[in-house]
Amino acid sequence: MTLGQQEQKLQDVLAVLEAARVPPVEGRAVSDILRGLLDRQTELDRLFSEMSRDLTDVVGLLSTLDPENDEQTRAQARMLAHLRGDLARLEATQRAVQQAADVMYVGFYALL
Repeated sequence: MTLGQQEQKLQDVLAVLEAARVPPVEGRAVSDILRGLLDRQTELDRLFSEMSRDLTDVVGLLSTLDPENDEQTRAQARMLAHLRGDLARLEATQRAVQQAADVMYVGFYALL
């Protein structure tokens, strides 16, 4: 192999490596997205903890209600329906964030 051929082969290898490299701007963008997902996950964990405390409080309150009082029974049903709705929204958001994080991690490592 001549010196010119070796130089061309080296340039070809460098071109392939350069094409495979994650540009700094894209790398930062991916990093920012992952950081954003982590922040959302942290916020969801906080909301789940808050929801657990609320549910514990509600269960404690429910034990003090008079089952014969229709107004209290209706208020209890509304409160439970509201909490179920909040929990369903939190679970759906948590699943969406987790799926997005999974896709981002796979995509990020595929770029490496």
